[in-house]
Amino acid sequence: MGTITSTRQSRLRSIRSAELMNTLALRDGIPLEPFLPHLLELARAFKEFDFKIWRGPPEELEADLKEGKVEILLGPKPEMGWDRYEYWPLFHCDYSIVMRHDHPLARKDQLGIDDLHRASLLHRPDCGVSTNLVAHLETAGVELQPPLEFAREDDLIAYLASSNASIAYLPRYSFLRSTLVRRGFVGPDCSFEMVATTVSGRQRGPALSLFLTQLRAADWTPKVA
Repeated sequence: MGTITSTRQSRLRSIRSAELMNTLALRDGIPLEPFLPHLLELARAFKEFDFKIWRGPPEELEADLKEGKVEILLGPKPEMGWDRYEYWPLFHCDYSIVMRHDHPLARKDQLGIDDLHRASLLHRPDCGVSTNLVAHLETAGVELQPPLEFAREDDLIAYLASSNASIAYLPRYSFLRSTLVRRGFVGPDCSFEMVATTVSGRQRGPALSLFLTQLRAADWTPKVA
């Protein structure tokens, strides 16, 4: 994780709060957890600044980035390219099958496509990864139970923690409750490269400039297998 020296902190804190208007955007379905240590570091370095985190569907956030309403977009590389985009690769976002510890499939260390036949897969329609997995399973002839759909990941995890009959396909950085376990999945690779997308030639505020530097210098090695 990037660090801020005391000299740097002292100089940044002297900047007027009016100059520190910062907006970060995360696509729907992208977990905030891996970025929290760096955001907390900013909060310590910048005692007075107006910081916003926007969420939304990719097409809306990409338009906001082009129009200058946001400074950094976190998520997969935008589908619609633009010659002014700058891409900063961060880490490979892997997914796994998550369930309660007493779910029948939890007895296995690794799951395959056939294990998901008639499974109750919790689904987030706004999450492209989850949608891709469902499409792959249907193509492979795997019959799923009618999916329960959730607009928010925290609601999905709360339901998952209370039901030993459901499973979910979640990123490795999602914050899980103690009753939940992860299992590897041998099947279609629905993972993606997490990138920070910015606009070339556009000036960023000091806080998000530092934030981007921290992200690029961070050690993204998974801390949990």
